[in-house]
Amino acid sequence: MRIKAYPHRKDLYRHLPKSGVGAEIGVQFGINAEFLHTIAEPQHLYLVDAWQQEWGDHVCNCVKARFTDYESVEIVRQVSVEWANSLPAHHLDWVYLDSSHMYEATRNELLALIPKIKPGGMIAGHDLNIWGYWKSGVIRPVLECVQEGLIDVIAVTEDAPCPSFLAKVS
Repeated sequence: MRIKAYPHRKDLYRHLPKSGVGAEIGVQFGINAEFLHTIAEPQHLYLVDAWQQEWGDHVCNCVKARFTDYESVEIVRQVSVEWANSLPAHHLDWVYLDSSHMYEATRNELLALIPKIKPGGMIAGHDLNIWGYWKSGVIRPVLECVQEGLIDVIAVTEDAPCPSFLAKVS
């Protein structure tokens, strides 16, 4: 199977299962979460971020205010792996990962999240490159999950310098 290329990460969102249960890991200000909500039209959307920075309380409150009128959105202020471990198997239809970008943290997130996604469901993420302070912190664990047969990358974006990926859970 060939990997498709799209211009922007929003193009990937059209391939996420509609009316499903989704999650964005690494929400920051919630701007991307609005695109996910609008394009993927989830039945339920978890927005998961620990918001641990010194301004974390303020940012979390801004996200809560942004989504106050969205009944289908649940804001979760928790470390992503802890949150994922609390979910039953195959609970999610899709996940969008855009958190620490550090190798070990990203690998741990992928390994915790993949069993929580339904077989054939999708996992996508941002910054699939070797760039910035995180170096190979995203691309390496994604490729390792491919090598281990956990996911199949089906699409990437060409929005430089921060491309995204879309993978089907095996």
